[in-house]
Amino acid sequence: MTDSLGIYPVVFISLTVLLLRRCWHLARQPKARHPPSPKSLPFVGNLFSVPPGHEHVAFAKIGEKLESDIVYLEILGQKILVLNSAKASSDLLDKRSALYSDRPSIPMLTDPSLMNWSRAVTITGYNDAWRSYRRILNNWLNRRTVTRFNALQGQQARLLLQRLLDATKHTQPFQDVHDELLFTIGSLMLQVAYGYEPQSPQDRFFKEAQLAFQRALLAGMQTSEDVLDLSDAMTNHGTQDFLVNVFPAMLRIPSWFPGTGWKRIANEWRVQQERSKSDPYEWVKTQVATGSDRTSLLGLLLQDHELLSELDPKERDERLKEVGVILFGG
Repeated sequence: MTDSLGIYPVVFISLTVLLLRRCWHLARQPKARHPPSPKSLPFVGNLFSVPPGHEHVAFAKIGEKLESDIVYLEILGQKILVLNSAKASSDLLDKRSALYSDRPSIPMLTDPSLMNWSRAVTITGYNDAWRSYRRILNNWLNRRTVTRFNALQGQQARLLLQRLLDATKHTQPFQDVHDELLFTIGSLMLQVAYGYEPQSPQDRFFKEAQLAFQRALLAGMQTSEDVLDLSDAMTNHGTQDFLVNVFPAMLRIPSWFPGTGWKRIANEWRVQQERSKSDPYEWVKTQVATGSDRTSLLGLLLQDHELLSELDPKERDERLKEVGVILFGG
């Protein structure tokens, strides 16, 4: 019994020596030059340097305090570069795009075990799929070809004006105007993408697409303060902290572990976002197959367009689903 107790001091001393040696080794290494950063703490870094509140406001406050448009943060090993001005963003992401410009990694959105929206046009990295998306959108939404949708835009503008006249008679006209503008834009893009015309804001394709993008916006956030602004999209879920976007290691936590309700939410949202893409796409495929489709971007692309001729049917369908839904989100 005495021997077994005596081993604990030995283990403690050994771990202490290893820790001190590690700290000494790190201290001797030349430090990389970084932009201005708040004071950090051992192990946790700048975890407690970010003030509470909305992320963009908190980061702006840090930049003002450091008198810098570029701020460097390191939180539990996760390196973050904050750009607080249009000039800083342009200098790094535009003028030096070959070095710095790429799509962000947002685990809540992109991880297959969570929302699994890694193929989204606005999220996917600079790869073959992204280049394919760009060719498709440039081919059909450039200044010359987009004129084929002028009549459609005029029709939607007239319908909007008629509905706005009715909105002035309601008790909350400003909210009604907001809702009518969203519906008009969403309706127009559903017609451009699929040739589908929703009749009201309660239309299932319109509601599904709107909800999918509300949730995608929430999934890219990290704190409850940000989620509160869009709590309507968190139906039956309350507020959540999606800290997995800051600490990707949280992906390894089992779903049954306490505090992992965000994984259950992500699974539900994944099913819904997949439905928001698949249902209107299957609808337009049926319309094309029966010859009853209206002029639409996806309808034209489904008719053996050369931009997709090298893809197998499954990959073609996946890419067209993303193109269709991003037109609504854009």
